[in-house]
Amino acid sequence: LDVNTVAVAARLEQLPWVRTASVSVSWPDGVHVTVAEETPRLEVSEAGGQWATLSADGRVLDVSATRPPGLVLLTVPQPPGAPGTVLPASDDAGLDVASTLPASFAAQVTAVTIEPAGWVQLSMTTPIAVDVGSATQLTAKYEDVSSILAGGTLHNGDVIDVSVPDAPTVTGP
Repeated sequence: LDVNTVAVAARLEQLPWVRTASVSVSWPDGVHVTVAEETPRLEVSEAGGQWATLSADGRVLDVSATRPPGLVLLTVPQPPGAPGTVLPASDDAGLDVASTLPASFAAQVTAVTIEPAGWVQLSMTTPIAVDVGSATQLTAKYEDVSSILAGGTLHNGDVIDVSVPDAPTVTGP
């Protein structure tokens, strides 16, 4: 009778791995709890060899001694906090880029690096880099990267710069 469903759902949503929770009472004697789990999308290297696993919105899900397989490495200026905390707003540009990478080249991205001024760079499976710049006009920037990757001859150490989407460039090492 006295289950506060809103309070219970709010408490559950404070757990690092819980994205959403709903709680309902079913009379006369039932309580139903539905939980949607966060999906790990990113990993961040921490001091001491620790690895933080993050959701797409920058929520720290877990910290462990082993690197989780299959996640994109995110390099941030400041190490993330404990599980349940969220990366600071200054890291939003990198999170926006990391969570919106298109299928045309997302599998080739091994790392997303956020520079202190909000500049974002991608490291690729081939030894090239992509300077995205700010997290504005991402659709146009992604189209430029896809076109260059599909049609250009790139060499080790080349840098694709799409920070100005109307004028992409490729420079050598």
